[in-house]
Amino acid sequence: MISKIIRILRKFLSEILMATVISFVILGGFISLISFSGAERVMMLLLVFFLGLFFYWLAWLVSSKKDRE
Repeated sequence: MISKIIRILRKFLSEILMATVISFVILGGFISLISFSGAERVMMLLLVFFLGLFFYWLAWLVSSKKDRE
């Protein structure tokens, strides 16, 4: 029973984290497009995108973790 509650809580928190990461990537992309110019704009946009992918992957690892039986 406790393991089911922990599993549901872990899945819920990872979904919230994934949605937060996506929101921050979109917000960071807009901020980098507005505040930088030239090559910095492209580099910061790529940096925000790849950092977002990394943190999304970490959140996905938490949600896809196998439960102990």
